[in-house]
Amino acid sequence: MSSLTTLTKLVSLSLVLGSSLLAQESKWEPSFKLFGGYLIGSASDDVLGKNPVNFGAGVEAAYKLDKNSSLVLDLGYRFYPGDTQFVSYFQLPATGTVGQVVSGESRVRKTQIDGFQASALYRRDAFMDGMFWQVGLRLGFNKAKQTDTGSASSYTRSATTWNVTSVSAIDSVVEKKKTSIGLLAGLGYRFNDRYTGGLNVYTAQFEGPAIGKKSGTVAEFDFGIRF
Repeated sequence: MSSLTTLTKLVSLSLVLGSSLLAQESKWEPSFKLFGGYLIGSASDDVLGKNPVNFGAGVEAAYKLDKNSSLVLDLGYRFYPGDTQFVSYFQLPATGTVGQVVSGESRVRKTQIDGFQASALYRRDAFMDGMFWQVGLRLGFNKAKQTDTGSASSYTRSATTWNVTSVSAIDSVVEKKKTSIGLLAGLGYRFNDRYTGGLNVYTAQFEGPAIGKKSGTVAEFDFGIRF
């Protein structure tokens, strides 16, 4: 499923959820949210290379416990596009002996991550009018997709040059799923009865096919539209 298709489905889900909850005239406050974040930690360099950003969208439902506090449940989709990395680069020796055989590969790797995150949070108004803090747990269901491309070649040395004896293409796709649970803390601000903005920091774990399990911290901005 493409990231665009997933985001489209989340928009549709938020509209259905918002209409349903508002029709009940309950204490629920549904919202649609957009995210943009940055991954910090070993997972950033080892899995995503030099592009640790992520983006996504989700839905949120806040249940008013009292005048100043709420229980918040959310579900969101996030996509980490990752970066292209050179895993290996093969270069022929300048010289060699007649009949000598050398082989090697040139490999490029791109790892991207996507998945769903579900949270249960406690939110409370504080500090100033319109501002709030929140803490809770975030459950992540992430999938790392590793795509390798390149070529593997063999050469035999003649009296004057290297002759190609074999060339094979490298084209592989490997996926690895990881479920994790982490802590979340954040601050937010209500601009009015309809729009909110916030900054959250949460811990997450990922698992790449080549490098194994890695942990990281995500700093994330969000923009919410309340129904």
